[in-house]
Order: sequence, then C-alpha cells, then structure tokens
Amino acid sequence: DALPDSLVQALPVRAAFALLLDTQAAGRTTSVLEERIDAAADLAIRLSAAYRPGDPWPAEVRNLLAYVLLARGRWAEALHQFNLIGLHATSFPWSSVSEDALGRFLDARDGARLQVASLTPLRDRAGHGRPRGHYA
Repeated sequence: DALPDSLVQALPVRAAFALLLDTQAAGRTTSVLEERIDAAADLAIRLSAAYRPGDPWPAEVRNLLAYVLLARGRWAEALHQFNLIGLHATSFPWSSVSEDALGRFLDARDGARLQVASLTPLRDRAGHGRPRGHYA
C-alpha cells in the first residue's frame, strides 16, 4: 500500500537478498521461491525507474537490486542498474559479501559487462554469403 515511488517498495528485494545469503535456504530453493525472488526484483526495477539516473536517493536500493539481479543471472538488467547507480556505489550490500565493498562492486559491475558482452552477437550474419570487397 506504499506510494509507487516510496523506498518502502524495496523491502521485498531486501528479503530476497537475505534469502540469497542464507546458505541453508539456498539448499531448499524451489521454483516458487525463485519466482518470488524474481517478483521482488521486478518490483524494485519499477521503483528504480521512478528515479532519474545517478540520483543518490535510491542508490542503496539500486546497489541491492544489482546484486540480486546478478545472483539470478539477469545480466542485462543488472548492468542497467549499474548504469543508473552512476557514481553512487554504496557499501551495502557489497560489504555483506566481501571485506572490500568497492572492489566487490567493481568486480560485479565488470562481470555484468562481460556477461552482457558475451551474449551480444558481434554482427548480423544475414547477407554474408560472399565477400563484397574491402569498402563494400
């Protein structure tokens, strides 16, 4: 019942993060649980979209969301959140998983970039039947 742009909307993604860190829960993950984590991430994506890129107000939510999206293998969406974060990397959630929060943030961002790049075709192969010369 919170307002659409209220940061209270981020509570489900915080719960998803806690669940992802819980090693006991990780062994009991079900498709229903995965759907709930994805639904929490989707809600946080909508919340993040309500703020302008680089806005410091939702920075912690965006950092948390990027972590959850990475954990779910949603690389392109995570990379988009890293772009929205801009200069506002926060220690949370990265300090929860590493002693070097900034290093973990940078590694995660670089990892998302690499994953997205590896899934992106280098060029459209349609129409490449014969060589057309150097300047064609």
